[in-house]
Order: sequence, then structure tokens, then C-alpha cells
Amino acid sequence: MRPVVLVSSLVPVLLALAACCPKQDPTERIVDFDVTRDELDAVLVDGELTAEACEDLCIQHTGGQVESVESCGQVSPTASTAAEPADTGDVELISFRCTVMATDICIGGRDHDCLDSDHQGEGSTLAGAWLGAQAHAEATSVKSFVSLARELGRFGAPADLVERARRAARDEVAHARMLRKLAAARGGRPGPIAFAPVRERSLLAFAIENAVEGCVNETWAALVAAWQAGHAEGADVRAAYERIAADEARHGDLAWAIDAWVAEVLTEEERAQVVAARREAVQRLFDGMREPRAELVAAVGLPSRDRAETLLRRLDEALWSAAA
Repeated sequence: MRPVVLVSSLVPVLLALAACCPKQDPTERIVDFDVTRDELDAVLVDGELTAEACEDLCIQHTGGQVESVESCGQVSPTASTAAEPADTGDVELISFRCTVMATDICIGGRDHDCLDSDHQGEGSTLAGAWLGAQAHAEATSVKSFVSLARELGRFGAPADLVERARRAARDEVAHARMLRKLAAARGGRPGPIAFAPVRERSLLAFAIENAVEGCVNETWAALVAAWQAGHAEGADVRAAYERIAADEARHGDLAWAIDAWVAEVLTEEERAQVVAARREAVQRLFDGMREPRAELVAAVGLPSRDRAETLLRRLDEALWSAAA
């Protein structure tokens, strides 16, 4: 039987190590956002909105790493530079829509099979949009853990694991609230949330998702949060991620406990599939390192790519490879 590795025994490691986020394959994303009249006037050139200025606005309001802007424009352009403003009472807003090729950056929380929306944020600053995307991820994690608890019950898992999943859902409520507040303070907000119906699936499919989303991705999220807690520019961000790092470490510990329980139920061939899925998820982290934008390094505390690669390798040696 392979060794059982619990994240709780590695919390000091998580607090000492850190890593930047993996690069994912860019996907096409449609981003709708509003800007104030003052924000729009600030980027006009001789009273005109240039293509470059529109792209800058789009990048600024996208909670991810933009590879390219495919299109950008006002939703209802008129013969003049500006569209008719939205009727917002005290604040004049102008609506924009752009299409980008983008990847998410350092998304925390745990995803579930029922999630049916991208982790998106928008805002007047990159940090605000990034934090909005994080708030989206944490909010969707609430249902992920509720669904996880129900599946654990259906599969006959120990009551302790079920209760820990329910507690994790409550943690994610607090995380989402904190990150929405941080995003709002920087002009950001989360994108819309959507879920698909929760479908009944096999224990093997459940175990593979747990290995990828919990043992790898959520453990990784705990590490990223631990780094941010020590390096983010704002005291409010550092304080929030100190709480998030501790909670995500416990959530990672839960994933490894589930992994250990389910390993006793699966066949040897099925266990090998779970291990392979976990290794593939780790490899995706190694394959996707990138240099984070300078604004995010300062505002939310992301480390450099070189340091991230070194720290990720050490984490792999301490945890994932040890459990292979």
C-alpha cells in the first residue's frame, strides 16, 4: 500500500514555500464591463477612442492573463465617441464588450464536476479583476464542498470526512466574502456564477477528481496563499490570505484523507489510474510556469517565475512524489 501523506503535517512547508500559478491553455473569453465617463475620458486621444486604448481597457477589466485581444468595442456605439450611458442615477457608465484569449491566474478554491462557469473577474485595475476572479472561485467552492459531502455520504465514507467537507463549505463562504471586499476596494468584482445539475458518477471518477482538485490543485492553492500572506503589498490582502492559507491547508488535508479512504475501496488498477491522474496534474503545473505581471506581484504578492519553479520542485519532492 502506498504511503498516506497528510497536508496538515506539511503546513510548515506550505508556509515556508511558495509558487506562482501555472499557465493554462488560453481560451476565448467574452468580457462585458462598464467604465465611468471619467475613466473613458482619461484614455481618449484627441477625443477619440483608439483601438489601443480600447484594448488597454479590456485587459484592465479581465481577471486573467490576456494573451491577445481579438475584438473590443462599445456595446452600442453611436456616431460620436461614446455610447449612450447606462441610466445609473449618480454615476454615468458606458458599456463595453471585448473578446480575448486568456488564461486564469492563481485560481484558488476547489472545483467540482457541477461547475459550469469560468472563474472570471472584472474591474478598473488588474488587481481588482484578479481578486474578483478569486472571489468567484471561492464562491463556487461552496457548492463544490456541499456536493462533495453529499457524494461522500452516498459512497458510504466515514462520517468525519462528510463533516469536514461541510466545514470546508463554510470556510469558503468566508473566503468569498473577504475576497469580494478586497476586489471591491480595488474596483473589481466577480463574474457570474453558473452550475450544471449534479450528476451521479462512479467512485473512480470521484476519486480522480479528488486527486486532481484536492490533492494537487487545492494543495497548490494553499501554497500560493501562504506566499501571498507574506508578500502582498496591502495589509488587508496579507491578512485575508493568512486565513485562506490555513483553511486551504486543512482542505488539502481533507483531500488526502479522502484519497487514503478511497484507496482502500478501489481495485489496484483503479488506484493506479488515480495516481496517474495526480501525476499528470502536477506535470501541468511544471509545464505552465510564467512570469506574473508586475502589478500582481506587488498588489497580491505573486513571486517570480524562477523562484516559483524551484519551490514547486521542492513541494513535489516533499509531497506528490512521496505519495506516488
